[in-house]
Amino acid sequence: MFTNPSIRLRELAELSGRLAVSLEAGVDIRQTLARESTAQWRPRLREELHALKQAVDRGSSVTEALRSRGAFFPPLFLQLVAVGEETGKLPDVLHRVAEHCELRLRLRREFLTAIAWPAIQLGLAVGVLGLAILAMGFLPPMPDTGKPFDIFGLGLYGLSGMLTFFAIVGGIVAVLAVLGVAVQQGLAWTSGMQRALAAVPGLGSALRTLALARLTWALQLTLEAGMDVLRAVPLALRASAHAPYMEQSEEVVRALRQGADLTRAMTQTQAFPGDFIDALHVGEESGRLPEQLAVLSRQYQD
Repeated sequence: MFTNPSIRLRELAELSGRLAVSLEAGVDIRQTLARESTAQWRPRLREELHALKQAVDRGSSVTEALRSRGAFFPPLFLQLVAVGEETGKLPDVLHRVAEHCELRLRLRREFLTAIAWPAIQLGLAVGVLGLAILAMGFLPPMPDTGKPFDIFGLGLYGLSGMLTFFAIVGGIVAVLAVLGVAVQQGLAWTSGMQRALAAVPGLGSALRTLALARLTWALQLTLEAGMDVLRAVPLALRASAHAPYMEQSEEVVRALRQGADLTRAMTQTQAFPGDFIDALHVGEESGRLPEQLAVLSRQYQD
């Protein structure tokens, strides 16, 4: 959703919060950007902020200035800023972006804390296996066959065997890391993999819950900011970063254009769980859809 190879999540959280506070206090955006462009950011971000200031000084809106920076800022952030400017709710939108980014950072810290000890244990196990492979290179050949001592049956022993083993483990870790990032960003070529993972008992339900948390948050924020539902739905589905949901965008928009309400448009795809559909129905019937989505998003996050 807010994953981007240029601006970091922590930077986006801090920048959004600081801009929101300044705008709420009535500080002119040009003055705010001038101050931020000389603040203690990393050099690349200071350059981008200086370019934003120059664009705004030339008469561009904040949205136009952000879009001129290419892919440095995430697409959803650009869309939210655009709606915030159109509706006069830019400080509120920036506050919500900052809060969401802080939540993601907190969840990331909790996750890393939870897996720290298992990761250390795994690293120790790999190290012990590597040392065992190295030690086998110093043992005499097996008396019955005359072949090098190989208790694992992998054909790995000695220094070369240990290095090969570490290279294989490192390659597996690198591939899994690349696939994990690609799946998290919802890249198109990972759609088949995402569908396969979604079918795995236990893991699939967890991935769907994470995707629904992102989807409901993005839909709630875009609708609350005043974005038209035809623009909000594709953005929210893309923000889910979950291929089985992202693929429903055209069908849902087509149904909305034909006069269906959001509940019926999403129900007919048969891709979304019943509790999500029920919450949409209650929200639309009561006229409090953003509030209902906010409650649902917190439940999914919990």
